[in-house]
Amino acid sequence: MKGRRLVAAVAAMFMLLAITPAGAASDAAGIWAIRSGGRTLALMTLRHDVALPGGGWSADLLRPVGTAFTQSHMAFGMSAVPEHRRLRSIGVAGGAIELKYVDPKPDQANDVIVLTALGQGLATWSLKGAPIEPLLLVRARPGEKLDFPWDRGREYALDEPWPSNPEMTRLFDEDQGARKDGLHIDWSVVGPQDRARREAARRLLDAGALRSGEDFWHAAFVFQHGDKPQDYLLAHNLAVIAAAKGRRDAPWIAAASLDRYLQAIGQKQVYGTQFMMRPGQPATQEPYDRNAISDAMRMATGVPPQAEQEKRRAEFDRESAAPAPPRP
Repeated sequence: MKGRRLVAAVAAMFMLLAITPAGAASDAAGIWAIRSGGRTLALMTLRHDVALPGGGWSADLLRPVGTAFTQSHMAFGMSAVPEHRRLRSIGVAGGAIELKYVDPKPDQANDVIVLTALGQGLATWSLKGAPIEPLLLVRARPGEKLDFPWDRGREYALDEPWPSNPEMTRLFDEDQGARKDGLHIDWSVVGPQDRARREAARRLLDAGALRSGEDFWHAAFVFQHGDKPQDYLLAHNLAVIAAAKGRRDAPWIAAASLDRYLQAIGQKQVYGTQFMMRPGQPATQEPYDRNAISDAMRMATGVPPQAEQEKRRAEFDRESAAPAPPRP
């Protein structure tokens, strides 16, 4: 359990990765909050004073003694005693303010903390050089105070309301719009459009421009509609990330992309999400290992049980056999 944890305090955590364009350093002044379940876990007050060296910034960090985090942004170890720490800036690079502790603990003497204002009431808090995803801060509410008590034996998921990327949302909407009439898709048109959407989504991924659970959920659908096993495997991984970031319906696309990947490499699907329709033939889910997992596991991921799947397969047969409506 300890091996998967980054046992570090709030101010000693996250490397700043590629993000949406940062605001000016001057936007960082004020009080920032870290919350879990709407409860306030830590508060940091940042002040600008040009009389101070290193860019003129000072910070006061207030949090429960013992606060630490896992690499997946779960808080734990909080005591019932608040702790106050002071920091001073050593420089400003663009919109990023670099800070060090005024009274570092022995293992913090070389730590450089980076705070970057993003605009829209958001900022990132990171430890320079640490290969870990940044922690998201939000503007504190007027009069906001630390909440107590916390159960030291529990882990608490942090509230990190990353805004969704509008370009990724647009790609997803286009992907879904191209499939409104699933039985009459012109693949000579949609296929090249799908490839262009995957290339655009890949650029966003590589740039670190996807942050929210919705972003990764959208990207999972775009790659699920790929044309090779690697696309489906990437879709599965994106769906796992989306679920980890709180997108509750992401397990379904995780299951569907796994099924599609398995069939693409010549193996049997296990959830039963994939249906194949060929002209003049009944719809089929084969190859399908119906005993690999239980219906309870299927339903836990949002996939219907096998009896419902068979009803859907029969419905596909009826739809494909129905005569086309007369042309106007």
